Amino acid sequence: MWLVRRSDPRPGAQSISVSEAAALRAAYEGSADSDQTESALALFRKARDGGLWLACGCRADEGVYPLSSPAYLTTAGTYYLRRLTGEARPNHAEGCLFRFERPQRGIGVSAPMRSAVVTAPSGLFSVLTPEYGSHVAGQPRSCSAAAKISPAPPRLARQLWRLMAMARLNRLGPVQRSPKPSIKLEFASLRETAERVDVYPGTALARVLATHPGDYHSKRLFARIRAAKKQWKEEAPLQGFLLLYAHDIKGKSLLFDGADPIEIEGELLRGAAGPPPARGPYLVLAVVGDHGALRGLAALRACAQPVYSGGQFVAVAGETERRVLKAINSARWSLARSRPALEISVEKPLFDIDTPDGPARPDFIVDVVDGETGEIRTRIVDVMDAEARGGLAAKSGAHAAIAHLGEAMTVDPSEIEDASRLARRVGDFLGRA
Repeated sequence: MWLVRRSDPRPGAQSISVSEAAALRAAYEGSADSDQTESALALFRKARDGGLWLACGCRADEGVYPLSSPAYLTTAGTYYLRRLTGEARPNHAEGCLFRFERPQRGIGVSAPMRSAVVTAPSGLFSVLTPEYGSHVAGQPRSCSAAAKISPAPPRLARQLWRLMAMARLNRLGPVQRSPKPSIKLEFASLRETAERVDVYPGTALARVLATHPGDYHSKRLFARIRAAKKQWKEEAPLQGFLLLYAHDIKGKSLLFDGADPIEIEGELLRGAAGPPPARGPYLVLAVVGDHGALRGLAALRACAQPVYSGGQFVAVAGETERRVLKAINSARWSLARSRPALEISVEKPLFDIDTPDGPARPDFIVDVVDGETGEIRTRIVDVMDAEARGGLAAKSGAHAAIAHLGEAMTVDPSEIEDASRLARRVGDFLGRA
């Protein structure tokens, strides 16, 4: 195979090496080891960054060379070769492996997240690493091939969940003692949390973080990132972050009320895995770094986590889960009026919880405190949601593990169509002694 210019797609001197060709073939066959996977990914990045196509030699004896363009399928986290076909473009030979666009397992695709144990990242709030800072927009998950095939959610998503958990955005306190929901309060909690996490030793995340699109468009964030980098070691990656509330997403564009959109250069994950929910809003964490092709700083990758509402940034895995949380809230308010001694709080676990039967991560943990008797009851509300595969909705613990956390009820997606009836069922479950 050859790397060819789009303006002159004829095979020339820039042929790929025997080892690169073998790595690409192994990746397509699904038999590549970590080194071959890394080699194949490097070839894809080289072609994409250089605006090159790949010409296949499967029909070289006929003097024709089928062309393919390296592409990245964000929804599946997979690299593949898009066949360039048409009246003037030859197809691959019948027995050629590359006549199929998609590899058997995907190149760079993560394994299913359902079996993953999801833990909070520790240490520095960092996503980029020195060896691939300028190529991050073209990479799906992480810098090593081992990480690319890991079942764990990407680090960018886990860093977002880490912030949300530290800021206690995943917890709704009793309605009797909670302030009115407000986007201002949610971002105040996030900014306070960003002061307590370092992106580099001695440099708080808050110093290289922007929470308004205007700081990105005006390049004020860029200036702060470059100023902070002067105090870091040379090998430390140039990186900062955007933490934004987006009401919608279109393609790779983040859409805001009253501000210009922001285009993400590379991968834009929605809740880390699975199909997107029916609608926003989203809390978005984007990493800003040096993009060689742009010769400057840009939003390289982002994770857009669906949240319950603009005033309550509780993570949800999809529209079904959002509506179940609405039913829980409705039940909490109803019980607060009829039985004010009951104080009910809700937590959305963002990471796995250890139990004697292994890790578990139910959808919602509800604590009910009876002020009259002093009794504390823990209830679990779990959603059988077909739309949310992986990510926050992945159940890494079986029912036996979840049972250690409290009595559980399961909500079928069909129940959300009757919101009042679902709220009554949840209320009966939470109010029962």
